[in-house]
Amino acid sequence: MKPTLSSVLSQHLEPFLADHKIPPYQLNALKSYRACRTPLLGSHSRYCENGHLMGVWYSSCKRRGCAQCQGLSNARWLAAQKERLLSVTHHHWIFTLPHDLLDLWRYNRAIFQDVLFRAVAGVLTTLSRDPKYLGAQPGFVLTLHTWGRNLSLHPHIHCLITHGGLRDGEWIEPRKSVLFPARVMMQLFRRSWRRAAGRPGG
Repeated sequence: MKPTLSSVLSQHLEPFLADHKIPPYQLNALKSYRACRTPLLGSHSRYCENGHLMGVWYSSCKRRGCAQCQGLSNARWLAAQKERLLSVTHHHWIFTLPHDLLDLWRYNRAIFQDVLFRAVAGVLTTLSRDPKYLGAQPGFVLTLHTWGRNLSLHPHIHCLITHGGLRDGEWIEPRKSVLFPARVMMQLFRRSWRRAAGRPGG
């Protein structure tokens, strides 16, 4: 029988919690995943028009991150995003939260997440408007990931951005093949982070 997220958590969650501390919102999510499609969440039945029982199914947790009950929703979301993508060359960049702020992130996630998104958007907007680099409005998508491949806490934003943008209805190509230089983006990100966080010295 193919293992499910619920079965894995049923077997390993308690031993994991014995050696690790995690924020309450993560603990609540894991417990919901463990209970997903089990008797813990109850069940529902379906009947045909003649009143015959067609089946009984355990209820799902309906959490956004649950692999068991959000597969169809995720597929629909991905299809919708593909329809929005422009058929142009694009770049993939990653902006990472400074690791010396991880302890603050754990207990202030909503605030830090908002600051991180605003800092990244500030970098892209500032450089896009600069005629030295583009002088136009590109299209970009920002997605937050909070964990690394080894499951360590590693908040970072993935950015997909078009190689060029619109200005007065006309498509403008960047002046250089790299779009924006990495060193300039790094320096501007630090300043943008300070401004978004309300810190002096931006």
